[in-house]
Amino acid sequence: MGARREEAAARSERARAIGLNHVLSATDVPAQFRGRAIRCRRLDMVPVECIARGHLAGSGLSEYEKHGSVSGVPLPDGLVEGSKLPEPVFTPTTKASAGAHDEFVTFDDVVAQVGKDVADRLRDLTIEIYSRGAEIAARRGIIVADTKLEFGFAPDGTLVLGDEVLTSDSSRFWPADQWEPGRPQYAFDEQFVRDWATGSGWARSLPPRGSRRRRRGHPSPLRGGLRAHHRTALEPALSAVHYLH
Repeated sequence: MGARREEAAARSERARAIGLNHVLSATDVPAQFRGRAIRCRRLDMVPVECIARGHLAGSGLSEYEKHGSVSGVPLPDGLVEGSKLPEPVFTPTTKASAGAHDEFVTFDDVVAQVGKDVADRLRDLTIEIYSRGAEIAARRGIIVADTKLEFGFAPDGTLVLGDEVLTSDSSRFWPADQWEPGRPQYAFDEQFVRDWATGSGWARSLPPRGSRRRRRGHPSPLRGGLRAHHRTALEPALSAVHYLH
C-alpha cells in the first residue's frame, strides 16, 4: 500500500508540470494513515474515462478487430496485438457504475456530454500526459502501451487531473526488450489477472454475495501465479514506479 501511495504521489507531482491535479499532500495526513494515504481535494468528476493508446492491446484490440477503429478513431489495416500505433490516440469510454462495464464512445459523444471546449482539453491533456510518461519510461526500457486518466472540476470551475496517474492499475507496462507484436505481451500490470479471468471462462459476473466462492477469494493457482508474476516484475517495475519522479 505504501509503495502504491508513493507511486501515485510521485507521478501526480510530475504531472503538475502539465496541469493541475487533485493532490494536496502525501505527508500532511492523519497519523493513523501516514505512509498509506494521500490527502486530495474534492472534485466534481467528469463522467468520462480518458484513455490514451500508443499500442494496441486489451479492449482496444478487440474493438479494432471488430471495426478497424477504436472509439471512432480509424487505425491502419494489418495491426496485430501489441502493434505500435502511428501516433497516440484518444479513445474515451463511459465511466460505468460499479458492476457495469465501460463502453467505448467517440470524441463527438464526449463533446455532446461535456461541450467542445472541455472535450478538447480532456483530449489534449490525456495525450500530453501519456506522451510525456511514455517518453520517460522508454528511456528506462519500459513501454507504456496505454493509460487511463480521470478529470474533474474544482469548485472554481478549473479542470483538474484526478485519481491515479500512470500507475500499474491504470496503465499497461511492457518490458521493451520482450516486446513482440502478434502475441500477448509480458506486462507489469493487471493484465495477468485479466488473462487468467478470460481463460478461466469467467462470465464477467460476481459470485452471489456471501457465497463460499466469494469468501474464499482468488483461486490458489491465481494467487500463486500473481506471487511469481510480482516477484519477477519487482526490480524493473520499481524503476518504472519512479520514472515520473
